[in-house]
Amino acid sequence: MTADQGHLHHPHWTKMSQPWNLHFALKSQQPPSNLKRCIACDVTKEAPTGTLEEKMRFAAALLIVCCCWLDVGKPSSLNNLPNWLVLDSHDKFNVSWTVEGETITFTVTCETTGWVGLGFSPSGSMADADIIVAWVADDGSSYLLDMSATSNSLPIKDTSQDVRLISALEANGITRVQFQRKLDTCDDNEDNIITSSTTRLIYAYQTSDPKDNRFTSTDYHGYTNRGSKSVYLLESTTGSKPTSFPADAKTLDFRVNNYNVPAEDTTYYCAFITPPKLEEIHHIISIEPFISEGSEGLIHHILLFACYGLSEERIRNNNKTEGICYTDEMPEFSDNCFTTIHGWANGGGAFYFPVEAGYPIGGSDGSSPNYFQIQIHYDNPGLLNTIVDSSGLRATYTSTIREQEAAVFRLGFQNGIAVPPTADKFKVMSYCNSECTNQFLPEEGIEIYAYLLHTHLLGKAMHIEWYRDGKNIGFLAFDDSYDFNFQETRRMEKNKRLLPGDSLKITCTFNNEVRDFVTFVSLFTLSSPFVTSINNQ
Repeated sequence: MTADQGHLHHPHWTKMSQPWNLHFALKSQQPPSNLKRCIACDVTKEAPTGTLEEKMRFAAALLIVCCCWLDVGKPSSLNNLPNWLVLDSHDKFNVSWTVEGETITFTVTCETTGWVGLGFSPSGSMADADIIVAWVADDGSSYLLDMSATSNSLPIKDTSQDVRLISALEANGITRVQFQRKLDTCDDNEDNIITSSTTRLIYAYQTSDPKDNRFTSTDYHGYTNRGSKSVYLLESTTGSKPTSFPADAKTLDFRVNNYNVPAEDTTYYCAFITPPKLEEIHHIISIEPFISEGSEGLIHHILLFACYGLSEERIRNNNKTEGICYTDEMPEFSDNCFTTIHGWANGGGAFYFPVEAGYPIGGSDGSSPNYFQIQIHYDNPGLLNTIVDSSGLRATYTSTIREQEAAVFRLGFQNGIAVPPTADKFKVMSYCNSECTNQFLPEEGIEIYAYLLHTHLLGKAMHIEWYRDGKNIGFLAFDDSYDFNFQETRRMEKNKRLLPGDSLKITCTFNNEVRDFVTFVSLFTLSSPFVTSINNQ
């Protein structure tokens, strides 16, 4: 089976073996007929006929425009869109993207001289995935295929080609492809709709182009040149960066201490951090990740919890500060560390609180956390055993108190859930009715600016329906393709005000179809508690 008929031969870029040399100047005494394809703007002037010297002068003029526009000599500039993600543990395959209206643009950058592929998958595998494959041939031709897969096998070219190639370039052993598509292409049979739910990006590449530019089963990517990673394509996880921090701003690190990451596929490691002694209340105004060199491809997510309600005696008796999560290596008070302050996942950046709000720590009224707990999920499919990690999160805090105090409003429950055997869509509902919000919310309500959805491995979808005066007014938050291994605080596109008397219905959908026994609630990874943390001010 081949997939090359009707390929998109893009007119903008030609293959270049060095950043400042034309392809034909290295390999031929005559310029190729498609020389003007080096220009990424509207160039209609045809290459001149005549002597080689005249042709060379024309080529040099076009080359200056091309290289000044792209600066292909700087590989770091290839991820040129505001959102970016490293997809593999070796930092060879990167993707960046931006959304404008109903259109999303991607730039794929890969350390290869062969084909590259990027897909949108409901499960992280090729089955039912929407896949784009592209390459730059030796003669400078650009190929892009809109494809789909029904199983873990060769994808099939779509009847409707709904992806537009913007540019394609190969230089310095790096292939860069930029393309664009609609969030909803209306091709329901072959394309997946991109929504605000978790998107599982799958990627693959090969070190050579398809033979005769025909993409066939012989172009298999192999076991190592492929993978998947979850991402939020449409929702911000950062917020707006302030122009400056207060002069008295200080930082507080939540990190592990020289942890030797074991040669195991998955490890959850926790550390406990004592907060600074602050006589007056301070506000945390930002939280950012810092990742140890060499650990970039191993850290899947980091969660930060606050521990409340601990007596001085329990704190004095603690002699455990780090260990494997959910084991006897944890201090006995770890069950008190359930208030989620922040979640970060691979590809995310710094999180900035709204300019009018900060998370309170310190003071003498007993409302400050007694401890903080950090949880790091290490994803180590390569079973590396040489990584020593001191990664974590860094909070910036200040004595300059902001107008509003940020807080966390938790919904859902952790007890009484039993998922039947082989159930594929078992729904559990939890409610915060009007009496609940009347009791706990201030008269003016709360302004919701961010949220974090949490359940465990059996959880596949979460929805928070919002009611006012008995009428459904939409979703407060939702994720139709929840991924336990990708938990990150998400900013609302626009703040939402929750009022006393409003009602919330939280629905979590579980999948237990591969297990022939009932799964009961617990705090371990395979179990099924669900909690929604809503950041408010």
